[in-house]
Amino acid sequence: MRLGAAAAAILLLDACGGGETAVLWTDRPETALYAQYYNAAQDVYKIEARFIESPAAQLAESGEKPDIVIASFLNNAKAMSFFEDLRFLFSKSTLNEDAFYPALLEMGRRGKRQVLLPVSFNLPAVVFAPRSGVEPKSPFMLELDEIKEAALAYNRKDSAGAWTRLGFSPLWDRESEFLFLAARLYGADFTEADGALRWNDGALGQALAALASWLNESTGSIQAEDDFIYKYFFDPPAKLLADERILFAYMKSSQYFTEAAADGAALDVRWLSREARIPVLEGCVSFGIRKNAAARTAAADFARWFFTDAAQDALLEKSRAVHLDDAIFGIAGGFSALRSVTEFVFPKYYQGLLGRAPPAASLAPFSTLPGDWSEIKSAVVLPYMRDKLRNESGGADTLGERFTEWRKIKQARF
Repeated sequence: MRLGAAAAAILLLDACGGGETAVLWTDRPETALYAQYYNAAQDVYKIEARFIESPAAQLAESGEKPDIVIASFLNNAKAMSFFEDLRFLFSKSTLNEDAFYPALLEMGRRGKRQVLLPVSFNLPAVVFAPRSGVEPKSPFMLELDEIKEAALAYNRKDSAGAWTRLGFSPLWDRESEFLFLAARLYGADFTEADGALRWNDGALGQALAALASWLNESTGSIQAEDDFIYKYFFDPPAKLLADERILFAYMKSSQYFTEAAADGAALDVRWLSREARIPVLEGCVSFGIRKNAAARTAAADFARWFFTDAAQDALLEKSRAVHLDDAIFGIAGGFSALRSVTEFVFPKYYQGLLGRAPPAASLAPFSTLPGDWSEIKSAVVLPYMRDKLRNESGGADTLGERFTEWRKIKQARF
């Protein structure tokens, strides 16, 4: 069942509950299921879920306001300013802050205020066939250098000099997410500071140099890389791995659990890392209660219910019952931010996670980013990295110059 049908199944569930009603804005359709299940579990409060394309942007608009927001890309300075301090929810007997992954909880803090609670997150997955001969040093992670070393040893040409198999290329990911993750792992550290986007230019240069060296050692030619993609990449990664055409494939953890592993393919997985640091992907889903919320009591009660092992176990079971897990991974599309749920509850529903739950100490979340970060990344950062690796100028020579040019063009349009 695809996402549209699964969402329709959610809307057909009976809505119960009464009394004080809290309006929930979300960009995750499956959150409607969570609201429905909460409503059916008690008759004191009611959650009314509404799908909003970009809740973070809509918060600044005039008009009706939500009591609760569960959405991605909330951890920018502007959006976070709309939420109240949630420390009042914490107590050892109800909502325990120690139950969360510490690094994810930190992402929702502004000074001493805990304005957002993490709901879910995704990780970069490096997938390979168990019988490929790959022997990672860690049961959880696969380091960049390990991938490169094994991939280079795997490369083969035919008698005519054409590449017939390649271990891995940083250019295979069509979204160029792997390039960006490499930059993060080298310490590029894109972040919002004093209202501006900042990054470590030296670390970005180091990452680009390492990636260029990798490509040169692999095939020595961007054209050879492109030819290999054109010739073989009409097949999905699982088939390319099974056919021993490639050694590794990169994908988001959500993609791995809803597509690759769900299709019954014999695949193993590790989380991309460097120096034992696993970058948490952008777009983490967070929970916030708006300042001066009209239904604050109902919002708080929903939070105390939702952020428990028992509730999330029940939600995973309910998702499976309506086949929502065919299209959506885990809780709100990712691993649960509650460590015990990801480590002990998820393996009941996702066998590929047995022995592969990410170590809490290794998670490296992204920094606070500007509200228009997604646009900046796709229009400026990723094209710059691709151009540098392909030796194409694309105009400005530095990322700073590219960013300045883009800002001027955008301001001129509006």
